[in-house]
Amino acid sequence: MNKLTVKQQEFLEKIVYFKKNNGYPPTISDLCSMLNVSIGTVQQYFFALEKKGIIKRENNKGRGLKLLVSLPETDEDFINIPVFSEKLNNNENILANENVTGWFRFPKILFKTTTLYALSLKNKIIFFSPQKKYKKADVCLFFNRKKFFSDVLTRGLNSINLGKVLYVLVKTD
Repeated sequence: MNKLTVKQQEFLEKIVYFKKNNGYPPTISDLCSMLNVSIGTVQQYFFALEKKGIIKRENNKGRGLKLLVSLPETDEDFINIPVFSEKLNNNENILANENVTGWFRFPKILFKTTTLYALSLKNKIIFFSPQKKYKKADVCLFFNRKKFFSDVLTRGLNSINLGKVLYVLVKTD
């Protein structure tokens, strides 16, 4: 499945929410009202999601919309990822619960591992996972008793290796 943009994800969530609450899929008019957008905008979303293999529309049917993928529905289908900040309450055990400042919730299907953490910095969020084995070229997250930094594995001498960096989200204003 191709990745969805944030707007496409929001659009898909509206379809799922509507269908779950009403027992049938929304019409173009329903989606226009829910999203406060034009018919053309809804049709563009439909086209993009069809092209990515997420939905299928049946011609000449107002509610002829079908989801072609299964989406997470229960708590067991999700992973809760603890988020830490630069300011730690416990420097000795960085991953301690007392250092958690929030949580991200994602569908498990997006990740190969369920042992994930996130570090929220001033301008980015770094997702990382402790590993049993590392490759020389792995970019890892380190803590040197004063600050966090990421670097290739071989350069983290005299620092605590927290794990392999999996994703970095850059915050924009």
